[in-house]
Amino acid sequence: MENSDTNTKRLRLTNNVRPIKYQLRFEPNKDYTSFLGELKLTLKVTSSMPLETIELHKNKKIDIKSIQIRKLLEDNQFSDPEQGFCIYNEEFRKDVYSFGYTDRGNQFESDTKYLLEISYKGVIYQDACHGVFSCVDSEVYQSSSNLVNQFFQDELERARIENMQINTQFEDTSARKLMPCFDEPSYKALFQLQIIVREPMHQAISNTACVVEEQDDGSREFSFEETPLMSTYLLGIFIGKFDTLTLTTKRGIPVTAYTQSGLSNDAKEMVQIATEAFDFLEDYFQINYPISKVDLISSNRFPLCAMENWGCLLFHRSLILSNRENTSKTQLYNNLRTLCHEVCHQWFGNIVTMEWWDDIWLNEGFARYMEHYVMAELRPEYSVWKEFIDTMYKTSMQTDSFYNFTHAVQVKVEGFEKLHDIFDQISYNKGSSICRMIEGFINDKDVFRKCMRVYMKKFQYQNANTNDLFKVMTQISGKPVLKVFQKWISQQCFPEILITKISETQYKLEQQCFKNQEEGLLWDIPINYVTSKQNKGQFVMDKKEMVFDLPGLETDELIWFNESAYGFYVLRYLDNEINHQILTNYQGFDELTARSIQINYLQLKK
Repeated sequence: MENSDTNTKRLRLTNNVRPIKYQLRFEPNKDYTSFLGELKLTLKVTSSMPLETIELHKNKKIDIKSIQIRKLLEDNQFSDPEQGFCIYNEEFRKDVYSFGYTDRGNQFESDTKYLLEISYKGVIYQDACHGVFSCVDSEVYQSSSNLVNQFFQDELERARIENMQINTQFEDTSARKLMPCFDEPSYKALFQLQIIVREPMHQAISNTACVVEEQDDGSREFSFEETPLMSTYLLGIFIGKFDTLTLTTKRGIPVTAYTQSGLSNDAKEMVQIATEAFDFLEDYFQINYPISKVDLISSNRFPLCAMENWGCLLFHRSLILSNRENTSKTQLYNNLRTLCHEVCHQWFGNIVTMEWWDDIWLNEGFARYMEHYVMAELRPEYSVWKEFIDTMYKTSMQTDSFYNFTHAVQVKVEGFEKLHDIFDQISYNKGSSICRMIEGFINDKDVFRKCMRVYMKKFQYQNANTNDLFKVMTQISGKPVLKVFQKWISQQCFPEILITKISETQYKLEQQCFKNQEEGLLWDIPINYVTSKQNKGQFVMDKKEMVFDLPGLETDELIWFNESAYGFYVLRYLDNEINHQILTNYQGFDELTARSIQINYLQLKK
């Protein structure tokens, strides 16, 4: 039984074993309430000493039927199988089980590969949207149920199964509900799946392309190609009755929407922008998307809205089926943006993945920033960066303004209870605002793009952390990104800069935590300024107080120390006359700076 006293227990697996490849045979039962799993897990012991057991994550509802262990011999063949056991490990906080030889005289030898063959039964959840779960196309099922009466319950059940989907959602810690695994993002491995489908109208989808073979018992076996190296949370399994619509990228990669029956044409606008986004991002990062297909799957029920499973992106049906004919302009913009977000993850998150959930902002903040970048390039009619300032920037600043009720962008994750809490506006929206702030600091879109390309190439198919990214940016841009931005992700809230005009050309700047809620906090503040006569410049405020001098500043020339809202801070001019002049004449600045001024003064009133 799991011990409830978890405070002193270990959260993460011991880094003494590495997975190499998961080979999984997945077979759901006929009413989609459970499944049989046959797992072959190839792994390598990396510890310097032999191990009595190997620790894996496993949900308690995974019912193991048998375990066999094989050792890789010198002739590159695996040994005959020996029986294994599995027992809950009390040293860890949750879901960790020890696997070992039944014959306790055997151990896992150092620097040696093993094959674990595990047979088990798992649960397909019907009242949740995590792990492996089922959901019915309620619109079609309701139509069917209206046509039958109590004498035709078999037909009603038949309609229910026919219009049911099996979906998966494994981020952040739910792959263990599919199979025993190393369910942490740093344990990347190869995956190869076989999915058995008995329902005649259904097909199976996973991360890669597949071949289908008819079986003697009337079922079909979908055998999928091996995936690239990836984390467990990016694995996907989907089964259901689908209509399809396909477009292709410039490189010939098919982008296919899998929709509910008769609705594939509704998805054309989303498939179109997805195709364009893949083309754009391959060029932007200079790394080709590594899988031979892209699937956009319409889920009957998915409250999370979207998920970036590599090669098989999952969406709520209302998103993937939206277009200009059935959706308002505002909602369509949000849906297009969300789709671009998930496409961005195919690089930022999937090819390069954060080491641990502490750095979730590396996935979500950069994907949110890049979704706007892609939208601005592909759909400029939406005034994307103005929308960014009005939504992402403004809302995250409002959330972050209460020191005792916010958190840093980078949060130390010490327990599973905190994982869900960090998927919030701070990680997504403030994180994306910090990304834009970095671009503003580098102040050259071509150099910023080069930073991204070098980072992606250096860490492709690996894990990285915030410092890894900042070091690359520092090296490529020649600017001290690592030094300047460390506190922006490690400190909560944001600075308020008090401004006093001390001469025609000089201003005194003093920083504090917003509304001085916490004393002693300081930031290195990259400031992009612009005047009412469009004179621009940049400097870093790296101390509590400084005097800024702009020779040649004219008497009637206003200066705003946050051009285009690049900076995640507020300005408080202590001279009421200057405040009046800025508020009266803000429309003389460019559109984004004018919006920066408006939001700034609204924030000061909070």
